Amino acid sequence: MTKQSLAESLIVSGAGPLIADAMGRSFATLRLSVTDRCNFACVYCAGDFPFKADSLPFRSAEEIFSSAMPLIEIAGIKKIRITGGEPTLHPGLVDLVALFGKAGLNSIHLTTNGWNLKELVLPLRDAGLTSLNVSLDAAGEEGFRRMARRGGFAGVLHGIDVARALLPVKINCTLVRGQNENEILPVFKLGRSLGVTVRYLELMAMGPLRKDARSLLVKEQTILDAIATEESFTPVPTEKSSTAHYFRLTDGYMFGVIANESMPFCSDCNRLRMDARGNIYGCISDARGININGLQKSELENALRTALSRKQPVRFVGSEKSMQELGG
Repeated sequence: MTKQSLAESLIVSGAGPLIADAMGRSFATLRLSVTDRCNFACVYCAGDFPFKADSLPFRSAEEIFSSAMPLIEIAGIKKIRITGGEPTLHPGLVDLVALFGKAGLNSIHLTTNGWNLKELVLPLRDAGLTSLNVSLDAAGEEGFRRMARRGGFAGVLHGIDVARALLPVKINCTLVRGQNENEILPVFKLGRSLGVTVRYLELMAMGPLRKDARSLLVKEQTILDAIATEESFTPVPTEKSSTAHYFRLTDGYMFGVIANESMPFCSDCNRLRMDARGNIYGCISDARGININGLQKSELENALRTALSRKQPVRFVGSEKSMQELGG
């Protein structure tokens, strides 16, 4: 079957049957990991483990698409965020985006470390990509090397500069006490100078830093206090199911904070994850993936209900798996 006919055979036809839990939560967003490989070794993701040069073999774009589309149809998912590992390492990434676009999805997003953006952003945009989030935890080479454990700040910055002319771009900055809390204002100023929204992420108790996450946490109020030393801002009303709180400066520039510890958002979480192995997760607090490879429609519906039942009612409680394994 050609890529065109494959996409046409799995066109999104409607909302699908609503699968909801007792709290009224359902799945509206799929976070789809296409690989667990990464060319960085960020301290909060890879921890003290060595860089993984290779890991799982890549599944083809067609195979990933064929696994994801029945979930999208059954759950009525409207938005996809492609993640990893580092998704731009997947050789079929552009083809995958094109398949989703041809199937009728018009909200296709990507989270990336930005290393390959300058070469890929134009073909990704033309294939149907809607927006980009770039993980950037420092505003200079020294801090970048400390967080990513490799050099390359200038290349990532160039990629962001190229991308912002083609697509909406956000910078995601994960803060780790003792590592980069001094980067709050420099990253803010960098994002503002580029006209790119910066979102700060409170550290999550996952993977290698699970046991130390509380002592390494930089809370939302610390972030706001740091920016308030130089700028005035007001909060923007938060949309339902949004992970971020946004704040607007007097000149209109906005920044955000994803405060999963200070202000938990589990009670209206609408996200479903699928890792690079084809396992789905309704909650990143639960490391028990449900493998959906080869399941029929009724079995997929049951898998989705099971995944939904594993969501935490109030707050994230930690995970032995890292975002590299689950999909960021």
